Amino acid sequence: MTWSEDEADYVPTQIIAELFKSRGYGGIVYRSGLGDGHNVVFFDVDVAGLVNCSLFEADAVHFNFKQVTNPYFAHSDS
Repeated sequence: MTWSEDEADYVPTQIIAELFKSRGYGGIVYRSGLGDGHNVVFFDVDVAGLVNCSLFEADAVHFNFKQVTNPYFAHSDS
């Protein structure tokens, strides 16, 4: 997956997940589209248990901005 605000982008993934679930799979593991890690999906969350828990504090946040076309913005002629 990629960063997206359009929920329709997730439909193919949801269909594939439902297919695996209907075939008796307990979940799937796939490479993250947003980083170097992996994502794990359990179709029944009760099969997973907490193994480890840590608290993290963010000490810095960095944002990059660029101007993009916005079809919802209207320029005023006045």
